[in-house]
Amino acid sequence: LPSATGATAGPAVSSPSAASTAPGGAHATSAKTTSLSGRAEQILKTAASLGVPARAVYLPDFNNLNPTLSNGHVRLTYTGGPAPMGVGEFGLENNSLGTITPYMLNTTSVAGTFAPSNLQVLYFDTANPQLYGVQLNAVDVGVSLFNNPSYQFWTQNVVTYNIESSQLQFENNVWNFSSPASYLSPNVFYAHGPNGTQVGTTFYYAYSAPMTVSYPFSLTLYLNSTLIGGRNAVFFNYSVTDALGHTVSGSYDYVVFN
Repeated sequence: LPSATGATAGPAVSSPSAASTAPGGAHATSAKTTSLSGRAEQILKTAASLGVPARAVYLPDFNNLNPTLSNGHVRLTYTGGPAPMGVGEFGLENNSLGTITPYMLNTTSVAGTFAPSNLQVLYFDTANPQLYGVQLNAVDVGVSLFNNPSYQFWTQNVVTYNIESSQLQFENNVWNFSSPASYLSPNVFYAHGPNGTQVGTTFYYAYSAPMTVSYPFSLTLYLNSTLIGGRNAVFFNYSVTDALGHTVSGSYDYVVFN
């Protein structure tokens, strides 16, 4: 998801009218010397101390930030089941000779569609046993911070659905992938949506207002990268269509980098 100039695909969105965070004068710094194995626990403790619910934290796998290579491509980051679930684009293809070959896909917009008809879940070890989530994730590369275009950010557009109440809600995370321990500088954002919060120097998250929609429905999540006033920005967009064909679409959050 490289940053680029111009409009991007997905529902139309409006630009933010004013910055919610004044630009800082210092360059974003590198990670503090914290072991990766303990970084996840540290982030969860920081989030809890600031009143951030655990369900708002979508942690990267800090233990797999430096995977090993085999024949030029990344090897599996797990050694036994269960394997990670989901549909992923890992930049690998099987060529005509049967050889796994790496490639790179660049775009300013990614979209993922989820269309459940009667999906049922039950997790007894959670406070909401009938709540499940679906994520659309992409790395925004070439992001400029104070005129240094070498930064990368892990952007997550997430939807959660409560089967019992038929309530759907969007939420997001932004993590610094330029730093091994995901250190997020206090002045990294020039602006962000009114419902967004930066949690110390760990990560950023936001929620949308919940909406009610019953099965069956179809929704599409979008991650759109663009420039606003010369600054890199990402919009977190959505489109939801109910069983009667009524569609609601828009943008529930955005971030503009310094």
